[in-house]
Amino acid sequence: MAARLGVQALRFRRRLTDRTEVKSPGLLERLSWLVRKARGRSVRLTSSSRARAPFACGWIRPEICLPNRVLTELEDETQEVILAHELAHIERRDPLWQLVHQFVAAVLFFQPLNRIACREIREQAELSCDRRAADLTGRPVVLARVLTEIATWFRPHSLQAVPGVVSGAGGNLSRRVSRLLEPENYARKVWHGRALGGLLLVAVATLAPAFSAQAEVPSPPPAPAPPAPVV
Repeated sequence: MAARLGVQALRFRRRLTDRTEVKSPGLLERLSWLVRKARGRSVRLTSSSRARAPFACGWIRPEICLPNRVLTELEDETQEVILAHELAHIERRDPLWQLVHQFVAAVLFFQPLNRIACREIREQAELSCDRRAADLTGRPVVLARVLTEIATWFRPHSLQAVPGVVSGAGGNLSRRVSRLLEPENYARKVWHGRALGGLLLVAVATLAPAFSAQAEVPSPPPAPAPPAPVV
């Protein structure tokens, strides 16, 4: 199963041999601005006619690859949020960690919980990168819209099986969009949950001594039996 991951990676690389360096000055400038804002290292930007969704790969020489239709069909601000999301994957070293997780799941194939853990890790990574991209660009609504649009281009799970490749179009789309569109509501729910937990702790701390005190009060001794009558 570990060898199968290697074969999948080789097939994916051969399929995208047409990747070329992006020459658009405006797009390169936006990527450089995002890298400076994130205080990261330089990232190679490529495009391919065979790529169906944007993805990030590489940890020694990080790369962001865009489908050609992103360059021709999407607006500047939409391209910017896509770059910010993929840059967040590189910032978190998700391509490397995904490779490690998939290798462990392949070697320990007899434990099905590993695959469930890998799926949950990918889900949390996408949510984290969504938040990071929204912070870098200040455009959460644009990101939510482009996630929905890219999801219609291909099956989001088709890239998750490729080792060392992370696509921003994966994960639970409805959950990601709702988090982006209602960040204040989500934060309010978290605050309410913490407040309720605090109230429960205070209630337990307040009532526990009373219960203990009642338990320590000894019960009165039984009344003595009346004397037997003398015959």
